[in-house]
Amino acid sequence: MRLISRFIAQILINALALLAIFYLVPEAKFIGDWTKLLEIALVLGIINFLVKPLLKLFLGPLVVLTLGLFSLVINALILWIVVQLFPNVLIIPWGWPLVWATIIVSVINFVFHFLSKSKA
Repeated sequence: MRLISRFIAQILINALALLAIFYLVPEAKFIGDWTKLLEIALVLGIINFLVKPLLKLFLGPLVVLTLGLFSLVINALILWIVVQLFPNVLIIPWGWPLVWATIIVSVINFVFHFLSKSKA
């Protein structure tokens, strides 16, 4: 039960991070309603849960060599995959907008995980 509640919380945090992207990155656009936003956040959560550990496993040496900075590249790749899955709803151009969007999502997720670990 605890895993389900953490996953639901992660989906809501992802939705919050996506909203932050649309307010802070001028080139990022969202065309849809809050249900579509939750759907995108759910897909982002599932990809983070299933694909991210595999990417970190295979690309772990690069993460170690760059002292963790390559994790941002992995996060950008995951965010880019989500943008490709919702091309008419979620628009984040390649380049600096994607970099800023990745940093925003990473910081919000880091804060969420830090706060959830400190309460546990």
